[in-house]
Amino acid sequence: MRVRRQLRAREVKTKGGKAKGRLHGDGLPRILTDDEFFEKVVAHFKTLEEEEAEKKAQKQKKQDLNAEIEKWKKNEEQRKKTNLELQEKWEAAEGA
Repeated sequence: MRVRRQLRAREVKTKGGKAKGRLHGDGLPRILTDDEFFEKVVAHFKTLEEEEAEKKAQKQKKQDLNAEIEKWKKNEEQRKKTNLELQEKWEAAEGA
């Protein structure tokens, strides 16, 4: 029992605090063709696929946001330039 806890602690430590990929946490052997175990395996892979899809969606969302920010920066730069030109025209007309 003590050794099992030590190994479990090492597994968690080496995997960054997550025991990902381990389907039977109680340490008991499983029959790979057992229906219950097979359902757990299918659910596990489905969860992994969903997480991967979520990561891709998050990455795409971030890329879209960065593109919008770049577009906004260009528009903002153009707006400031136009405002500066208008201010210079106004000051020249005011001084004349």
